Amino acid sequence: MFKRTVTMMLAAGTLVLGGCASNGGAEQAAADNSDFGGKSIYLRGEMNDWMATDESKVVKVADKLYMAKGTLKKEWAPYKFKFADSGWSCGTNFGYKSPSDGVAVLGGEPVPVNPCSKYEDMKFSPEADGVYEFYLNMAGETPSVYVKKP
Repeated sequence: MFKRTVTMMLAAGTLVLGGCASNGGAEQAAADNSDFGGKSIYLRGEMNDWMATDESKVVKVADKLYMAKGTLKKEWAPYKFKFADSGWSCGTNFGYKSPSDGVAVLGGEPVPVNPCSKYEDMKFSPEADGVYEFYLNMAGETPSVYVKKP
């Protein structure tokens, strides 16, 4: 009887852990970080206290195009933000390339970014409370960032 109970508990535990390990397509897309030397990249800014969390990790949505979502409140604007790895490393710390390009506008032109930025935080002001999609485009000669409303 004891052996049977232990075996059933082990089987149930294996099923639970196996279910937790299955993350679906979005997590698999997030794991494709070959454009960043194998590092995970996050949307980091005032909307999430600059933290690198699973919720702020970018997901690959197309070839060389990555996206993360942020929940914003209009009255807290403008929000400062960047895309960066957990250690703010040169090569994966994306801030504005030129001070004149430091503001992202909803539906506006992509903003060129510098992958080795230090203090060049970008800014975005939402037009209403809600969830916004922040995109990092690695295609072309210069990476760029833009913001959309889903």
